[in-house]
Order: sequence, then structure tokens, then C-alpha cells
Amino acid sequence: MRTHLLPRVGLVIAIAQTGCDSTRRNPEYCGGDGVCIDPALPFCDVDGSRGPAHTEDTCIAVTCTPGEFIACRGAETLSCNSIGDNLNVETCEKGCTEGSASCTTCTPGESRCRDSLLEMCASNGVFVAVETCQLSCVDEPNDVPHCTRLEPKYLPDVCETPAVQASTTFQTSVFDTSADTNCTGGIATQNIGPSICIVRSESISIGNGVDLTVVGTRALALVGDSRVDVAGILRGNAAGTTNGPGGGIGTSGKGGEVVQASGAAGGAGFATRGGPGGTTNVNGGAANGGPPPSNPALFTTLIGGAKGGGLSGSDFTGGGGGGALMLVACRGTVTVSGTFESNGGGAAPATRTSVGGSFVASPGFGGGSGGYLVLQGLNISITGMLFANGGGGGAGNSNPLIGAMANPGTDGSSVGGLGGSPTGFNGAGGAGGSEGTPPSAGAAPTSTQLGLTPGGGGGSVGFLQTYTPAGVTPTLTPSAQSPMLQPNLIAKTR
Repeated sequence: MRTHLLPRVGLVIAIAQTGCDSTRRNPEYCGGDGVCIDPALPFCDVDGSRGPAHTEDTCIAVTCTPGEFIACRGAETLSCNSIGDNLNVETCEKGCTEGSASCTTCTPGESRCRDSLLEMCASNGVFVAVETCQLSCVDEPNDVPHCTRLEPKYLPDVCETPAVQASTTFQTSVFDTSADTNCTGGIATQNIGPSICIVRSESISIGNGVDLTVVGTRALALVGDSRVDVAGILRGNAAGTTNGPGGGIGTSGKGGEVVQASGAAGGAGFATRGGPGGTTNVNGGAANGGPPPSNPALFTTLIGGAKGGGLSGSDFTGGGGGGALMLVACRGTVTVSGTFESNGGGAAPATRTSVGGSFVASPGFGGGSGGYLVLQGLNISITGMLFANGGGGGAGNSNPLIGAMANPGTDGSSVGGLGGSPTGFNGAGGAGGSEGTPPSAGAAPTSTQLGLTPGGGGGSVGFLQTYTPAGVTPTLTPSAQSPMLQPNLIAKTR
């Protein structure tokens, strides 16, 4: 039995040794599990793209710059490890983009918010910053990520779509809102009040040295995406009995119904009551100054100042109302370092009319009120001058045809317009209102002789109004203002 036992033991040993030799790992091969066992050949080149022999599943040596991106390998990135002797492999969820040296992170055209940055996915599948949001970036569910934008009062949807035109720089001396082609952002209608001519651009500026007068029947809104700057002069004033843009929609201050009426017309009311017209024996005795409106915070219409009282049915007697002008920066700042104004117009002097072969004179007419200036932005900076003063009332006039005509009231400017000066003993017109000074009454004649007429009342100041989002304190330090700015109101955002 011993003679059989020894060969069996030897056979078992031989088989064991043969099995160990047949399963020994080739250090240059990493097929199957992708593992390399030789520290000198640490990287498994599964597709043969890195090794000198370009053979698949080959373990290769690596020398590289630590942290360097090496290449894309399908949906994986290859980058140098921290000591430069091996490659790190990262599997990318959306694939690898060679040109961006990183994993593809997004679908081209996709957008997202990252802190205050709005980022867009570029063609290489990587997010890049396209805008630094002035206020914040909105990335809400079911909404397209975007920088917070204004929802302006009176034009709530105007900022929804970015402007097509890159910039608007005014150089002309006169801009007419009645010309449709000037309204590059369209024309908005209002249920009550004037239509609005919208100038729409990425940025809008009125440069230093530019003096721009706005005329026309429509109100004006300058709407810029990033900014609106007024470094020059922007005027929306009435000119005598001609209204400013969007002004004079209504007449405020009762006028003379007949040329022989003893009471002169009242000035237009707006921020305050208009000045009353005089009677033949009492300064302001007609007690007919136009009433003020409600608080401008409650306004639902962008509307300019009112026209002063005049002859019934006449557009050429009462002073014109100052215009309605609005500056809007959808995603930026409105800056006024120059002059922004909308003053009321001076009334015409009393007229002389032939009645039954004799010339008689009407009483004086009322001055127009200052207009409505509105500034809305994610922020506002005012260091320049703002004016919306009232126009002066017209003077009374004598009956005889012979002799000098009485003078009209003057337009408002940095102060209220002056009342018209009369001829002889007729009554003077009342001055237009300005900050701290209400419009004055028309004066009675200074003599009791027949044929003399009183002067019309002066027009009220208008409104200066700003809007910024909640939590934003605008810089409101004008070098001059009349009237005072209204308290800043909260603007809605989207």
C-alpha cells in the first residue's frame, strides 16, 4: 500500500503547482476588471488610445502634470492625479466635452441662476455667465431663469421681452410723440387718458449738451433694459396754450362762459388747487381754481397736467398742461444728472370781441398746471434738476380796440410762470405755483371804470414720482426740484 501512496501524494502536489502557474496575472493586461497590478504600469488603457502600442485593455505607465485635463474617453474625463503618475477617471452624467475640458453639464440654450449670475449653456455644453443681475436672479419652478426685472406701473408688461435695439442716443432737438415711427417700442392705449409713445432699447441716453424738447399728443415712455441716463435736458413742457405731450386731456378751472362774464377763469389744479380768477372788484373773487386730484399713488393712468380755464369751446385761451413723461430701466438704473422738466403753460391774455358793433373784452384766462414726471427702475439716482411748475394766468384787457393788448402768463420753468401784466387799470394774471408757493389768484381791476376785466388764476404744480423695488433705497439728492419729490413708492418685480 505504501508503493501506491507515494505517487498519489506526488500527483497532488504536481497538480497544485500547475494550477498556480496557470492563474498568474499578466501585469500588462487589465481586461475584464480594469485593474492594473504593477505600480509601474498603473493605468488601464481600455480603448488603446493612450498606450504606445494602442492595444486595448493594456496597463501603461503615466507621466503628467498634476490636475491637468488629459482627454475625454467616451462619457468619461481623464485627468492627471495629484502627483502626476496616474490618470483619474470621472464618469459624466451628460457626457464629456473635449473643447471645454470637462464633463458636459447642460443642454445648449439651457439657462440657470447661480447666485446673482444668469448663466446660459453654450454650444460646448458648459454654463457661461451672460449677465450679472443688478437685483437678483429668479430661478423658480415652472419659470425660465432670468434676472429680476421691473413690472412698471402703467406699462406692466413692457419689460417682459428684451429690447431688439441695442441703444438709443438722442441727438435731435425735437421729438414728436405723434409720429408713429418714433415709437420704436409701440404705442400703448389707456382706458382714460392719452396713449403712450414707447421708445424701447437696451440702453437710452440723453447726453450732456443735448437739449431735447418733446411735443405731440401722446405721453412719452423711455424704456431701457439696462439703463436710462439723462445727462442733458429733457423737456416735456407746455408752450403757452399748447399742451405738453400727454397733457391737457382735461380742463381744470372754470372758464368764462360768455365774453361779458365778470369772473376771470381759474388756473388748473393738479398737485394743489389752481389759483382762482379775479372778479371786477375782488382778487380771486371767482373762487374757481381747479381742484387737486387724489394721491398720485392711486393713479391708474399716466396723464399730464390739466389745461387752465378758458373761453367755453376754445383751445387757444387757457394755458396748456405740462406733459406726462416716464423713464423706466427694466433691469437697471435710471440716472438724472441733467434736467428733467414738465412745466405748465401760460394762459393767453383776455380777448376782445365785437358784440353788436361794439368791442368788449373777456376776463383773463387760467394758467396750465405742471405735468407728471415718473421714474421707475431697479434703482434710481437723481443728482440733477426736476421741475413741474405751473403756468401764469392771463391778464385782463380793456374793451376799446385801440391800445396795447394785455400780456399772456408766462410758462413755468425753474419757478412758476408769471401772471400776465395788464394794460391800464385791468387786472393782472396770477402766478403759477412752485415748491412752497401755491398758484396766486387773478387780480381785480384797479379802477371801477366800466370795461375793465380781471386776470385769470395761475396753474398748480405737477407731480414728481419715483418707484423702486422693496428694499431698494434710491439716491434722491437733486440739486434743484420744484415741487418736492413725492415719497418713493414700491415697484413690482417679476
